[in-house]
Amino acid sequence: MIRRSRRDDGGLLFLAIETRSKLVSQSWILSQAVLDSSECGSLLDDIMAMGGNWERAFGGVLLVHIPEGSEREIADRVKQLTNLFRVGADGSRSEPVSD
Repeated sequence: MIRRSRRDDGGLLFLAIETRSKLVSQSWILSQAVLDSSECGSLLDDIMAMGGNWERAFGGVLLVHIPEGSEREIADRVKQLTNLFRVGADGSRSEPVSD
């Protein structure tokens, strides 16, 4: 929750954070192939199911807001996800890499 005041022009002026969110934020710069994959979609669905949220900025920045204590799990899943795809120099999606 924030504290704010109304300006003369009708806008709002941010004053302070009254109550901090219980969510922790993490961010990564990821390729288009990773972000557009069904595997990434599954991860984002899981983040929402755990009470978190996510956003994508500037095309390749993934920001996640997750419950405290789940940072390691999500970071590990993003790492697995990025290791799953090979990306060409032109940014084109390739098939998942199999061991």
